[in-house]
This record gives sequence, C-alpha cells and structure tokens, in this order.
Amino acid sequence: MRLGLTLLLVGIVMVGGYAAYALVRFIVLVDEVPIIMRIGLPTMVIGALVLLVKAIWDRLRERKNADVRRYEEAQP
Repeated sequence: MRLGLTLLLVGIVMVGGYAAYALVRFIVLVDEVPIIMRIGLPTMVIGALVLLVKAIWDRLRERKNADVRRYEEAQP
C-alpha cells in the first residue's frame, strides 16, 4: 500500500514539477505574455504553496499534540 502511494506521489511531483518548469519558461521567454500574467501566475502559485505548507505544518503539529493528550489522559 505504501509503495503504491509513494510511487503515485513521486509521479505527481515529477509531472507537476515539469509542468511548473514549462509554465515558468513560457512566461519568461515569450514576449507576448502580458505583465499582469507574468506577475499574477507566479504570485498565485507561491500563495498556493504557502497555504499547502501551512496546512501540512498545522496537521503535523495537531497530530503531535493529540499524541501528548492521549498519553496524559492514560496516566492515572
């Protein structure tokens, strides 16, 4: 189960990374792209990444706190 999930995530990261690279390359190299797109698209991507990292961080911190609470409740 974990091997399949790991392979799936690696594939998604590889394809997503290449798509991001191609998008950035297109935005930088093509002169017809409006300035609002050159600024807006990277800003949206960076914002989405910040939200994703924050959500993962909060989830991990909550898991740690839940383990501590569970341990404290088990103590007589």
